[in-house]
Amino acid sequence: MDEIGDDQPTADDGPLTRVGNEVQEFEAALRLRDWVKDLVDGSARTEWTMTPGSLNNVFVGTFGKGTKTYRAGLLLCDRGYGPQAGMLGRSLFEHMVVAWWLLLCVTDESAPMEALRAHQQHSAVLFARAGEHHPEFLGDEKIPTVSDAEAAQLDTRFGRYGARAWHGKDLAGLVREVEAVVRAEYRGRFWSLFRFVNAQNNYILHHSAIGLLDTVQWTDSESAPDVSVGPNRIWRRAMLWSLVQIYGLLVTASLERLSPGRVSDFELFYDEIQVAFFVVTEARARGLGRNDPCLCGSGRKFKVCHLSRVERAGTF
Repeated sequence: MDEIGDDQPTADDGPLTRVGNEVQEFEAALRLRDWVKDLVDGSARTEWTMTPGSLNNVFVGTFGKGTKTYRAGLLLCDRGYGPQAGMLGRSLFEHMVVAWWLLLCVTDESAPMEALRAHQQHSAVLFARAGEHHPEFLGDEKIPTVSDAEAAQLDTRFGRYGARAWHGKDLAGLVREVEAVVRAEYRGRFWSLFRFVNAQNNYILHHSAIGLLDTVQWTDSESAPDVSVGPNRIWRRAMLWSLVQIYGLLVTASLERLSPGRVSDFELFYDEIQVAFFVVTEARARGLGRNDPCLCGSGRKFKVCHLSRVERAGTF
């Protein structure tokens, strides 16, 4: 990772050494990052047009926000903060599902722009209210104001504390709408990832028994706890995999809208890099000959692909 120079202080203990499959997996994740960077630095500057009221504006913003989230997640995985990367993965998943919902389910292109403008106004109202009690929170930020009547209307629409999203749907509702109309080869992937990222966040990554015991161990009730606050390998690989899966779908939806002629090339590239995350267990490899095609779909012989990286029980 090249975001921090060697001569600058870092906020953590630096990246962990990569072992086993991690080398190929991180390489694949970085190739995806760089493919998108090349796109943004190149053709996207001319192909991705933004005009007043266009739905393209929402796509570009969703893509840009998700891209930053993906890159931040890679940094966390690289430095051994897998659970924290997983929390970002939940946000990335929402960016991705919103992009597909916009692509497949929205027929009135002006409606999302109007909803976003209203939601932005309401966000300003909420920040201004917070600033009344905590001016240090806002610092030098200039928050636009609206009339009391307009603020009341926005409260009714989005909730006095901003509990309702700009699109007016919960995440499961968005997934349900997308799964109902997406083409067959993508059907089921959104539900599968939704269950994964939400289960991980709700039951493991946030304030849960498992999440706490990942960092604090007690030998018995009378002993002082052993607290670990530095980097480790917990959930690192799983979160890297989920970030790549989710971000790939976000890029696909964005290209479908903004650069449809590039979708097929990206899908081929995306299929290629996912090979790095395919786990060949002993059970899966049983009966497979050294010269047979590898199960991962790379097209290479098993002996020159996953044979040397077959995972055995207890090595996770």
